[in-house]
Amino acid sequence: MISIDPGVNGCGVAVFNNDTKELEACYYDTVDETAYSGTWLDLVVIELPQVYMGSKSKGNPNDLIRVAFAAGRCIGPTPKFETVSPRKWKGTIKKKAMLNRILSRLSDEELGLLKGLGLPPTKEHNVVDAIGIGLWRTGRL
Repeated sequence: MISIDPGVNGCGVAVFNNDTKELEACYYDTVDETAYSGTWLDLVVIELPQVYMGSKSKGNPNDLIRVAFAAGRCIGPTPKFETVSPRKWKGTIKKKAMLNRILSRLSDEELGLLKGLGLPPTKEHNVVDAIGIGLWRTGRL
C-alpha cells in the first residue's frame, strides 16, 4: 500500500508492506512524473484536499486546485484508491502533536528511513503526513 499527502509543490509518499504493515520506503516527490504509480500497487490512500474556513484558512485558496491536480496525478493508473479527509485520519489534533504521535509509532528502522532523506522541515512534514495516513490505514495510528 502507498499513502500520499499531496501538496502544491510536491507530495509526501510512504510505502507500506501489506503483510507486515511496516513502512518500507518514504520520500518527497515533485510530481514531475508519478514514479510511484503503477499496476504493482494494490492500493493508494491519498489525503483529499480540504478547504478550511475562517481563522483556520491560510494561504491562497486557489492552491487547492493545484493540490487536487497533484492528487489526481498521484493516483495514476492504480487499480484501487481511497481518499481520506484530514479530519478522518488525524482528527482535530494540532499539527506538532500529530507529528510527535506519528513519529512515536515508528520503529527505529522506520525512523531511519525518514531521517535518511535529509529533507528540510518544509518538505519533511509532507512525508510525515503520508506516513501518518499509512499508519492510520494499517491500524497502527
